[in-house]
Amino acid sequence: MNESSTQFPPFSIEEVDAGIKTIKLGKAVGIDGITPEMIHHLGPRAREWITRLFNKCVITKKVPKVWKKTKVVALLKPGKDPKSPKSYRPISLLCVLYKLYERLIMTRISPIVDDQLSCDQAGFRPDRSCCGQVLNLTQFIEDGYENQLKTGAVFVDLTAAYDTVNHKALLFKVAKMIKKHHNNQSPGISA
Repeated sequence: MNESSTQFPPFSIEEVDAGIKTIKLGKAVGIDGITPEMIHHLGPRAREWITRLFNKCVITKKVPKVWKKTKVVALLKPGKDPKSPKSYRPISLLCVLYKLYERLIMTRISPIVDDQLSCDQAGFRPDRSCCGQVLNLTQFIEDGYENQLKTGAVFVDLTAAYDTVNHKALLFKVAKMIKKHHNNQSPGISA
């Protein structure tokens, strides 16, 4: 199987239009200064241009350099001393077009990746939450109690876990999932 057969088909103008409709207005802008409102008001030719840009990014596996830069803003944590540097949380503001591009990719890969994750994985997944996990744990403990079993639990706080992840290894794992998905499909069917 060659590399091009494992890639997604090109983005359509309809996908880009649907993505633009999901952009929230009034949000902070990235380093390029393009606001969500500007993107919402683009005409058909500009939307076609964006679609071509996104497809070129997929084909070349490169994004515009400005998308790799962020505007970092320090926000004071609630109830913290404004004189202490530890009281601030840095927020990286990405370019709105880059966030739109990410959203289109996420829409494509979410169903593929979601099917391969453990049902116990709740973080950053739709229709799952911490409350649901607490309910599951409570039910597990109650079921064990009714069967005269002892239940143990270990809680690990992975502070700044995302910052310590090997991002290349993570991307490799996601690419492997997508390739496996494509290999399991019937010929002629694409995601």
